[in-house]
Amino acid sequence: MQTLTAEQRIRVEADILGGVAFPGSTAVASGYGPYVSPKGARLHLEDFRRSAGNPEDGLERILLDQIALAHLTSGQLLAKGGEASTPESIGVYHNMGHRMMRALCESIDTLRKYRLSGGRVSAKTGTTNNKPTEEIDG
Repeated sequence: MQTLTAEQRIRVEADILGGVAFPGSTAVASGYGPYVSPKGARLHLEDFRRSAGNPEDGLERILLDQIALAHLTSGQLLAKGGEASTPESIGVYHNMGHRMMRALCESIDTLRKYRLSGGRVSAKTGTTNNKPTEEIDG
């Protein structure tokens, strides 16, 4: 067995966070934890990123991960609302599902604006406003 240097060990730890911890958390957070392994969740995220252009930009990848999670979670919440047994719980699940769908739409719009800005974020405002508004919002 090869002994890892401190740098190699840290790289392995980082790979675990990106390749196992987040995908596993995504599966659990979306309600699919009992049905999906971290490897399956990671493959889903990789496929989703690839279908979205497989960006190298870290912020784009984070936004895509958030979009994937919001998409899974909104569907799960709405499905739970459809299975709920009381009017109150139906309303709660549907409300949460619709809020998650709104967050999904906002994340998609943020990604669109980020891409239109050329991946530049204003240090002053934290927004992608480096192009004229009509180019970003158009």
